[in-house]
Amino acid sequence: MALALPGEDSMAARPALLMVDAWLQERAPTADVADFVRCGWRGDLSRIRTPLPDECFDVFWVEDGSLWLSGPESSSWAPQGSPPGRHCVGVRCRPGVGPALFGVASEVRDRRVRLDELWPSRDARVLSERLAGQHLDLGRLRELERAIGRLAAAARPVDRLALAV
Repeated sequence: MALALPGEDSMAARPALLMVDAWLQERAPTADVADFVRCGWRGDLSRIRTPLPDECFDVFWVEDGSLWLSGPESSSWAPQGSPPGRHCVGVRCRPGVGPALFGVASEVRDRRVRLDELWPSRDARVLSERLAGQHLDLGRLRELERAIGRLAAAARPVDRLALAV
């Protein structure tokens, strides 16, 4: 089944991976980041209910211009008004690759942290501006995938055992 997103026919060109609680729409990543990214996604944060644990890192942009890193979740959690905004676009990393890409692990487990608290503020601001400059979610998704590609090129090797678990 193709996932049709309003005003973005090019995002509907690939089959949907999953629709969860109608708040989240996922799609396959581009081939150049598929070793690191499980999926790209977009959603409405005001409609999120109780996310299930997935042990994955997500990096996402919220319509207010903020960037967030969601650490691996070990249990379900109830949203409590943070991050701000409603509309968001993000990428979910494959299990085991987050620590190599972002240089953190236990510090973000079961937490959502503004990216400018982890990265130099200039780096977070530049990426946020690139995302805000995109007029469609597909462009934002591609920009996030390019950012992951740049992180992967500079990252320490991924623990292959962690990928197999």
